[in-house]
Amino acid sequence: MEDQLEDFRVRPSMASLVAGLTLLAYATWRSVIVLDLDSMAYVLPLIQGLGLGLMARPVRQLLTFREPLIVLCLFPLHFLAFKLLPEYWLSVTTGKIGLIILLLFGVESTSVGRIFSTGGSGVSIQPACSGAGLIAQLAVVAIVFVMAYPIRSAKSKVIFLMIAPLIGYLVNACRIILLAVIVGSSLPQRQQLFDFMHEEWGGLVFSGIATVILGQIYMSLVNRQLADDRG
Repeated sequence: MEDQLEDFRVRPSMASLVAGLTLLAYATWRSVIVLDLDSMAYVLPLIQGLGLGLMARPVRQLLTFREPLIVLCLFPLHFLAFKLLPEYWLSVTTGKIGLIILLLFGVESTSVGRIFSTGGSGVSIQPACSGAGLIAQLAVVAIVFVMAYPIRSAKSKVIFLMIAPLIGYLVNACRIILLAVIVGSSLPQRQQLFDFMHEEWGGLVFSGIATVILGQIYMSLVNRQLADDRG
């Protein structure tokens, strides 16, 4: 919307102004009582965006803000994707993928159900570690990339949107492998390393790695289009 700011004028109707103020008031009140893992935390940004849009334009002109509103819709979609993904299947297959990868490096490991072991010790891949959150996050980020920096090739867009969840899945598998290797190692600081990689900071590190990989792939598609335009 930055390119519209110079000419932007606030012109709501009386009905849209009242509706917008009502939505913002509700969102402000509801945000005060949001608890941890409260699903409303994913819906409130959309409610606030709608409220601001209605305070600026009548309902019939809300499509003026379609891109920001679509992005805000991704918050509840991220929550739904996280809930709907088969986390047990993700946990079990993550262990199998870890086993194959370590086998390629000559490291013995075992994978039984949720348990992934190496070096006589192992980790239990619980729902929070299944990768569902990272997969949903990468899917949302991919949609934002496609909207923010559109490319003409529909085929490239579809392939990119399909690759995004796979990157999240594989990066999470690498995190699980690292955790299992740390637990099974004889490193004197293995508990501290495990805690760092297992807790929030470790998750942010791997989330950042996955996002960077995804961004590099998409920028290569954008650069290819720019090269074709110049050619």
